[in-house]
Amino acid sequence: YSYAHTGTDVQPSAGAVELSNGHGATVSIDVSSYHTGTEDDDDDNDGWDDADDAFPLDDAEWDDLDGDGVGSNADTDDDGDGTNDGADDFPRHAHADTDTDGDGMPDDITFGCTTTLTVDDDDDGDGFSDDDEYTCGSHRWNAAKTPTDTDGDGLCDMGVDDDDDNDGVDDADEADGSGIPADCLVTVDCDGDGVDDADE
Repeated sequence: YSYAHTGTDVQPSAGAVELSNGHGATVSIDVSSYHTGTEDDDDDNDGWDDADDAFPLDDAEWDDLDGDGVGSNADTDDDGDGTNDGADDFPRHAHADTDTDGDGMPDDITFGCTTTLTVDDDDDGDGFSDDDEYTCGSHRWNAAKTPTDTDGDGLCDMGVDDDDDNDGVDDADEADGSGIPADCLVTVDCDGDGVDDADE
């Protein structure tokens, strides 16, 4: 026999449910042992509520960061940026993947992306900014290759430091423009009085 009932469905917490087939026949079912009165919010018992679980019936997965249908535990590229997680310094950020000096700041961030990350202005952590290394002909990703800094003031010589030998006379005012050595043999104005030696 099949039974049906019409009207508003009401789920009792316990007791009997009376069902009628519409022809006068009824059946009574005791639901006490079937219904606890609570709903399971975590069907797969993985610790994530079904509402927050991308895979509510798979206890091995709960997250799909890049929305590719593969759970992040099994996905080899969680953020879908084309760099496998094992080689990606930022596997949960699709706009960055490399951190040369391991300082937690990416070397580059994809243009136009919104992120909480801050781009690193000294990728290799050698104390010289990427911009200065570019200007001075060094390499921003290799800490062993630093630009020349004759006076050790943190400013590389070629185009950044105006006084390479730190003698108080700008390179441009020294005879050969190099700033080296720090003596008056190559200085246009040895006494610094504003008048070239040749004119004194």
